[in-house]
Amino acid sequence: MLVLLAVLWLAGRAGAAPPAVHNDLFSGRWFHAPVADEDCSVCHTMHRDPVGPNLRAPVPELCYQCHEDMAAKDVVHEPVGEGRCSDCHLVHTSAEPMLLKRRVPDLCIDCHPVNDSHVGRGTVCTGCHGVHSSETSRFLKGKRSRNCGSCHADKRRGESRHTPAREGKCLTCHFTHPDPRFEGEKLRGSYPRDPYETLGPGLYGLCDRCHDPALYTDPEYRMTWFRTGATNLHYGHVARAKGLTCSVCHDIHAARRPALMVDWLRIPGQEQRLLQFLKFSTGGSCGPACHGTATYVRSEDAAFIEDDR
Repeated sequence: MLVLLAVLWLAGRAGAAPPAVHNDLFSGRWFHAPVADEDCSVCHTMHRDPVGPNLRAPVPELCYQCHEDMAAKDVVHEPVGEGRCSDCHLVHTSAEPMLLKRRVPDLCIDCHPVNDSHVGRGTVCTGCHGVHSSETSRFLKGKRSRNCGSCHADKRRGESRHTPAREGKCLTCHFTHPDPRFEGEKLRGSYPRDPYETLGPGLYGLCDRCHDPALYTDPEYRMTWFRTGATNLHYGHVARAKGLTCSVCHDIHAARRPALMVDWLRIPGQEQRLLQFLKFSTGGSCGPACHGTATYVRSEDAAFIEDDR
């Protein structure tokens, strides 16, 4: 008789407020719906059960009684695939939305390496990635180019566009996350950042992945429009004792002018100067930011200089 009365009393408590001993489970800002409704019986039984702390079913089956199957798509996040919901989520209450244990990106960084370049700009992991399962590799929310373009659309605007930028193949040159081989660079090869560098082996490792190094190492390289007759003018600019680097004259993504030419020369410690560049069917002209206006003609033996200073 006493046992029956105890059972009836416990049954009457199923939808009642939680006992004081559990108050610490209900002290957060965001609440699981059953907790907010003070209905512990949605997840828990009132008698001992071999499944965890009196749970009605093992996790994640218990979670999927209310939530959609988070592991249903082709690519599944490891904790989701192994049913470890509690790796990221608290189950009663939390100080963070979605009952997360910590805010994003701090939660992600617990397992994944930090990406300073994106986090530093306030970009969080979930801006590009899904978190449970996905139909795309790396849990991307869309095609890689669309993901990048949502923040970097300016890198694809201009009359002339670098082929990877035009085709949305950002990962041809960039890593989206740190790589231990190129710490701090986020590029897939070496690329000089300063306006002047002495040419040496591997200096343009990134560019050499697609372009023939003869473009800047062979003084008679003819597979370039920037030449006078057989004289390769790229070589003349780059291979000097203190040669110019690519980004002094070219925007590496897209530009208003042909040949990715910049409008202004911006060299640290110097006043910015307007770069006058014109493209002709037989050559072009450039100046006077670094020198007098120089015209190059691919069918002639030598360039001539106007307004030489």
